[in-house]
Amino acid sequence: MLTVTLIILLLTCVISFTAFSNHQITNDLIFYPTAISNHHQWYRFITCGFIHADIMHLAFNMYTFYLFGNMVERALGEI
Repeated sequence: MLTVTLIILLLTCVISFTAFSNHQITNDLIFYPTAISNHHQWYRFITCGFIHADIMHLAFNMYTFYLFGNMVERALGEI
């Protein structure tokens, strides 16, 4: 069953792996304050969370996110 945590995890992995081989994607999504303030690219507040520096960074973050996300979903399910 696909949970919200797994959907976000898969989306992040797809975007990060795509950005590893295409630097234009990284440049379009990375948190860059000048682009936000000068060009009103507010989406960068969210999209910067979907890109990672390398495989180890992605792996550690996704493992941590998976554990944390499952705990949050279980806690919200009990409410």
